Amino acid sequence: MDVKITAINLHTKDGNIIIFGGARGSAQVYPDLAVLNTNTWIWSVPSNSTVNVPPSLTFHTANLYKIYMIIAFGRRTSQVVVRPYNISNNIYIFNTATYSWVSSFNEVGQGTPTNSDGTATNKGDLSTDNGNSSTYKIILYLVIGIGCIAFLSSLVVCYKKCYKNRTKIEKNLMSDVSDLHDKERYSNIVI
Repeated sequence: MDVKITAINLHTKDGNIIIFGGARGSAQVYPDLAVLNTNTWIWSVPSNSTVNVPPSLTFHTANLYKIYMIIAFGRRTSQVVVRPYNISNNIYIFNTATYSWVSSFNEVGQGTPTNSDGTATNKGDLSTDNGNSSTYKIILYLVIGIGCIAFLSSLVVCYKKCYKNRTKIEKNLMSDVSDLHDKERYSNIVI
């Protein structure tokens, strides 16, 4: 396996480390996808990962969501360095359980009733979320509101302190100026 720079790796629940993409300089390296089994320390290249495979990428992101590796954006690599760089704005999904690229995604929520074949009996119905999303929204709005109030309060306090200091400085300057005038007035008098 070629040495990869700017490759992304993820650690799955079963202890495997999956590496996708990468480049040497700006040139593509092979394979694009490799798996390290951390129990046996043996590298493998999944053979059933050739359907719906994305282009070779570098400088991309990868995140693990349950059994899915979600790869987003990045720069396409090729065997020959091409400038300007070809940037990808696509999102790709890899199933880490079956080692296959997913062409469409309809995530079934945890606890959703399923048929014997594993398909959801309640696809896309929001009534199965038990109100969790609305609770999170309320908490989020409360946190944002409290943060805004705290920020505005700190601005008011800073303004008052600056205004108070400004008036003190102005008074001091005015008293210094009046002292100078008094000295000039009395210094010109000859006795």
